[in-house]
Amino acid sequence: MSKAKTQATKPAKPAAAAKAKTQPAKTDPTTPRAPSKTDLLTNALSQPGGATIEQLCSVTGWQSHSVRAAVSGFKKKGIEITRAKTDGKSVYAVAPLAETAQ
Repeated sequence: MSKAKTQATKPAKPAAAAKAKTQPAKTDPTTPRAPSKTDLLTNALSQPGGATIEQLCSVTGWQSHSVRAAVSGFKKKGIEITRAKTDGKSVYAVAPLAETAQ
């Protein structure tokens, strides 16, 4: 003897509720976008004298391991990043174009 399972029926949704999904707000194409965090990193690394990990962390709000990973990502993309020790701290900078063009 097998028992047939009865399926519970859901009440029907009103048509208005089904169409109530909101579309994302369209942005004005004339409004400039805020710079991304990688843009902020690139700008900081391009400054004369470069930037330390602590400075890059304060610019982005990231933790130091995230900043190091982003710098590594720049290197993988072919952007030459130099690292020099100054007062016991590593200073990272984008290499000048003259050095990278060979």
